[in-house]
Amino acid sequence: MTTEAQILSRLKKRAREHGLGFLRISLQRGVEVGWPDAALLGPGAVVHFVEWQAPGQPVRQVPQG
Repeated sequence: MTTEAQILSRLKKRAREHGLGFLRISLQRGVEVGWPDAALLGPGAVVHFVEWQAPGQPVRQVPQG
């Protein structure tokens, strides 16, 4: 199985290849859940959020707003 560290490494490499910034979002315990795991930062203030799902868990719809 591919580990989260391997996915993170590939994502950071691809972000660099495409000129995107990478921001890992890590919150303290007790902080409200629902935040993405990472963000890719593009030109013109474009942000793409990335969230990892636990194996076997269904994909949740991303809130719009």
